[in-house]
Amino acid sequence: MPSRNARSRLAGIGVALLATGCLTMAGPVTAAQASPGDCVGGANGFIDIPDNQGGTTVRTLRIGPSSVLGNFTVTLRYATIGGWQRGFARLEAGGSSPDFWMETTTNGGGSWLTCGPFNRWPSLPSTATMTTPAKITQSSSLVQFRACAGVGTEWGPWSQCTDPW
Repeated sequence: MPSRNARSRLAGIGVALLATGCLTMAGPVTAAQASPGDCVGGANGFIDIPDNQGGTTVRTLRIGPSSVLGNFTVTLRYATIGGWQRGFARLEAGGSSPDFWMETTTNGGGSWLTCGPFNRWPSLPSTATMTTPAKITQSSSLVQFRACAGVGTEWGPWSQCTDPW
């Protein structure tokens, strides 16, 4: 159990992150109700892609080295894959091991399908990249994507998603 001063400092950091919109406290992490099986191997219209897949970044979720949560970046990206424009999330870990996932909606955010969670530990080096499977994008405003990350700590789980794209 952390000391009272450590808990106070961490609570202050959490309040500051919440106030700036950099952190969303949650009950169970959204991805805990999902599984990678919801999107790997072609499930629900997703396709598996290489973990080093490049692409255009459209949203970024960055947790810095001074954070008690670690140091990592999750980006929402798109690329032409198999002849189609597809969206996917990519984790760039800087020594941390967060869960990350991508969520998609086809009804403007009324409900979200979670692709993940995925975690690079222990199979990849701490500085490796990892991607979610990719899904075809559409020009309809009802079809949206967002990239998310979550970390369970002894002070409770937190999760955060990028703004929808």
